[in-house]
This record gives sequence, C-alpha cells and structure tokens, in this order.
Amino acid sequence: MITENELYWILKLDDIRSLLVGCTIVLSIISTVLIVITLVQVSDHMYIDSDWRRGRFARLAIYTALIASSIALALVPSTKQMAAIKAIPAIVNSDIAKDISSDTKELYKLGIDALKEKLTDTNSNKEK
Repeated sequence: MITENELYWILKLDDIRSLLVGCTIVLSIISTVLIVITLVQVSDHMYIDSDWRRGRFARLAIYTALIASSIALALVPSTKQMAAIKAIPAIVNSDIAKDISSDTKELYKLGIDALKEKLTDTNSNKEK
C-alpha cells in the first residue's frame, strides 16, 4: 500500500531530478572555468602559492559538490521508474495475479480445444 507521503515524493522525483540537472550544469561550468584559469596561470608562470592555498578549499568544495550532484542525479529515479518500482512487485505478488495465472492456463486450453474443433468441423464440411 502506497501512503500519501510516498505518493507525494514519487510525484516530486522529476522536480528533484530537474534541480540536480541544473546544479550539475552550473557546477560543471564553474569547474571548467576554474580549470581553465588554473591552466592559464600555470602556463604563464603567474601562479602564486598564496592564491592557490586560498582557492584550494573553494575549488575542492565545488568539485565535491559537482561529484555529489552527479552521483545523486544518477541514483534518483524518475517518477515513472519509481512508480514501476512500487507497482510491479505489488501487482505480481498479489493473490489476484496468481488467480489470473491459473485462469489464463484454462482459457488457453479452452481456446486451443475450440480451434481444433472449428478446424475439424471446417475440414469435415469441405470433404462433404
């Protein structure tokens, strides 16, 4: 049984994924700019140790946030995926599904018998 709280979060999963996509894009752009700035400073020999130490924590925080948002984006399911995760086991494991399985076998046998009978009747009518 799905509660109201679970249903709310299932329906909000797409919004959460959209937020994670936005964060990942922004952090990727910032990370790329920081890497380019670092490469330019190193190639121009303008690199100053004190600037590196001051910006090291900020860069580490941005890279960590980028990695965390990317992993979260990969692990958070969409609304459709979560609905399938919740609904399919409930349907498959229900008593109704087990009854349908046995009824399906009976219907299959009845259908095959009816087709055989129909074909036999058709062949006997053609012979006459």
